[in-house]
Amino acid sequence: MTVDTASLPRVASPAVHATQPVARAATPTTAVTSMTAATPSRAAVPSSATLAAAASGRRVALAELLTYTHYFATACCRAELGANVVSDRLADQVTTAIITGWPTARTARRDFLEFAHTTIRRAVRLCRYEHSRPSLFAQLSDGQRDLLTLRVAVGLSPTETAVALGIPVLRVHRHTARALALLKRQPVGEFGGR
Repeated sequence: MTVDTASLPRVASPAVHATQPVARAATPTTAVTSMTAATPSRAAVPSSATLAAAASGRRVALAELLTYTHYFATACCRAELGANVVSDRLADQVTTAIITGWPTARTARRDFLEFAHTTIRRAVRLCRYEHSRPSLFAQLSDGQRDLLTLRVAVGLSPTETAVALGIPVLRVHRHTARALALLKRQPVGEFGGR
């Protein structure tokens, strides 16, 4: 079933923009901001009943899913690209893609977190080629970067992160520890640090 986006309830640009103003720099390169400072507070993952109702086109469920998806996409995009106009626009576009693609993904028996993360990851990687900037994560692999983004910026639990990435929970714990140890070895003054 396709979702008629015109029939969705009008949400005044979900609470992310209202509670977390984005610093808009005059130059295309901005200082690296901390992941947690650029993202809103953690939202609860929608229940399976909400996901099923949203896939069938129920407005209330779609509104709840839209709010969570926008939070999830904004947190991921800001963590990867920085808190700027580009990441917020990308998050808006990815949110629309996830909401409209969810009924088809559910029919194909895909998990919501895995579907949303895969969609966001592809969009961010494409955007990263066009808008490259120095990153605190430059020394991490794509897998480590994805894992830290989901754990720290989005605030998912190890179990939710394992579902989103399609890996065992123990591997999430192991790779999180390795990635954080790698970041701790980075010199303090690099990339806008103190």
